[in-house]
Amino acid sequence: RASHMMYSVTKIEGKGLGCVANKIIKRGELILREKPSLYTGEENASIEMGHLKKVFDAYEDMDEHERNDYSNLANKFAQNEDIWPEISRGLIKHIKREIEKMKSMGIIDMDTETAESIYHRYETNGFHNGICLKMSRFNHSCRPNAEYFWNVDRETRDLRACGNISEGEEITLSYIGIEIMTREERRKTLLEGYHFWCCCVACDISDEEAENQRQKVERFKELEQERKSVVENQGHNNVLENTKREIQCLKQMYKIAKELRIQKLRTMIDGILKIGFDASCQGYYQCSLSKESKNDEERAQFTKDIKTFTDASLKIVIMIHGKEYSTCLEWQKRKSNPIGYFMKFECSGFVGLSGVRA
Repeated sequence: RASHMMYSVTKIEGKGLGCVANKIIKRGELILREKPSLYTGEENASIEMGHLKKVFDAYEDMDEHERNDYSNLANKFAQNEDIWPEISRGLIKHIKREIEKMKSMGIIDMDTETAESIYHRYETNGFHNGICLKMSRFNHSCRPNAEYFWNVDRETRDLRACGNISEGEEITLSYIGIEIMTREERRKTLLEGYHFWCCCVACDISDEEAENQRQKVERFKELEQERKSVVENQGHNNVLENTKREIQCLKQMYKIAKELRIQKLRTMIDGILKIGFDASCQGYYQCSLSKESKNDEERAQFTKDIKTFTDASLKIVIMIHGKEYSTCLEWQKRKSNPIGYFMKFECSGFVGLSGVRA
């Protein structure tokens, strides 16, 4: 049982090892800040010799203690092969072929079994730019109580509580990307990517609850598509009405996302709230170009919408990033002078009353 000040790594029934809170952890509290032990610096790299070499070189750069911890990380390819999707069967064969090529060309000097074990653990535990040994110990939940992000200010991966965590409660994070999905879609994604059938609190639910969840997800996707259609079809006519419709779509999307609690919070900011802020500022600016009395009421509503999106974003950003992070400071600037910020940084490509993109 490995113990840290905030949490302990211990056995979790049905999951193997996991991380349990040693004390009450408040929402927004920093749980872990970690530099990658195996750092590739790559993002979305294809599994070819160049990428594999970076992984093996980074492994060689680790000290003996780090390598020992690395060898004890989970390996999804050690799971029952009967549950592997076809893509994993093809992947493991491809990795083996690439390793054999590298050995024959003298690019690496290690036996095939060792090289495969190294890469299999990288494929299981890797973040977008490498392996964080401690953070790799946290298990998945589709409704997690913690969220991680890459801190560009410090070049660390930070993990903060996105809800109050009780002493003895498991600390979980989400392995799923940015898309909002139904239970069936999430389970399929996790089975294909990590070789496990998810039974978290958002998945181990009744058929009635799953159907309710599915309907909300589908409604979210409909609103997202409607919003995109409004933007794509923005023309010379009804610019203000289209902007208001876009904002209404975003408000409903945000309401559904809060009810479901299965979408990463930083995705909620980028995919809903920031777009809502920009659209509200755009609407306000459009009203300012007209002297019609009707637009005074509309401008007041856009002002209210700006505040709604900004306040919601700041609350989330402070919670998952901390007050001193650069993204939080940018939202503070948006709050203090929203229209000025929008005009300076965000307005390229927005639609004016003429219907022409600036």
